Amino acid sequence: MKARAISLFAVVLFVLFSGAAGYAYDHADLQRASEELGISLPDEVLEGPGVAKQLGALSRERCDQQAAYSLSKELEEESYRREAAESLVRFSDNCGGYANGIRRAINLLLDVSDYSRSIELANRLIEMEPNGDNGYFLRAVAYEGDNQCEKAIADYSSAIELFGNKDSISSVGYESMSRCYEQLGQYCDAMVPIKSWVALDPGSHENDQTRSILRRLSSKGGCAEETTGKKEETIRRKAGNVIKVDASINGVKGTFVIDTGATFVTVKKRSAEKAGLKAAGQRIKLNTANGTVDGYLTRADSVKLRSLEAERVQLVVQVDDDANYGDGTDGLLGMSFLSRFDVAMDSKALRIRPKKSK
Repeated sequence: MKARAISLFAVVLFVLFSGAAGYAYDHADLQRASEELGISLPDEVLEGPGVAKQLGALSRERCDQQAAYSLSKELEEESYRREAAESLVRFSDNCGGYANGIRRAINLLLDVSDYSRSIELANRLIEMEPNGDNGYFLRAVAYEGDNQCEKAIADYSSAIELFGNKDSISSVGYESMSRCYEQLGQYCDAMVPIKSWVALDPGSHENDQTRSILRRLSSKGGCAEETTGKKEETIRRKAGNVIKVDASINGVKGTFVIDTGATFVTVKKRSAEKAGLKAAGQRIKLNTANGTVDGYLTRADSVKLRSLEAERVQLVVQVDDDANYGDGTDGLLGMSFLSRFDVAMDSKALRIRPKKSK
């Protein structure tokens, strides 16, 4: 029995000794690894078990992505968020680019309210992933934090446009865009993102909260006053799911596809020029049948569909006319116009009528 106890005691000692030995990293190696990552740490942090383990791994494998990511988490635990962020940036520089590291670095810097550095790194992430939504979203958050709401709106728009599957998109981008419009005093425009969110899934998204937000914004902006029309317009569906209508922008007629999933009215450059609209303003990304294109966020004096007309409608002017919405089509009639009215759609027709006064 005594021999067995001694044996177990020896095993415990071995395990404890092995665990301690696992963290016996050379101080000079840890220091060199941290310097290569462009960070300076006090000895008690440098030699802490978690930090030392990851720095030790990086001293052996300079471009170990898992170790770099884990190191940032260990440094965050120690409340060294800026060092955690900058270590990932330097790692990306040293190892040919690391988008996930830059993404995490931006989030860490947003936590410490360093918006200018976050914007700088978001620019880098967008260069690495030009058709990705996340870089635009993170830059939008940084712009909003830095009170640059016009730029934030453009980036929230791009992030929403570039998001792949709208069935799984969250409300965050739409709510943030609406909040920015409200901060700018553009209450009617602030309704558009919320309406676009509701239109994605009316059964789930139209609820007491969204109705309350829309009522408040409409009341503040007197939004119904910017529309005219007294009767319901019915547009019969033809073969296929696409609904095309004749509409006019600033009095210039064109053919547009009804798209309740599009945040803005979108116009091809050629048609926009006829309507006196210039490709100028905040630049955003658009998803089209032919891929991603650039556009400029601007405003039309009026958009009219039959007897229904809305004034001061935000829209996007495409930079490139090659983007295709179908033969003979000038663009999309999106929610920046449609949200001014009550819209109902079924398998046979689209019905649009003036909003009821409340």
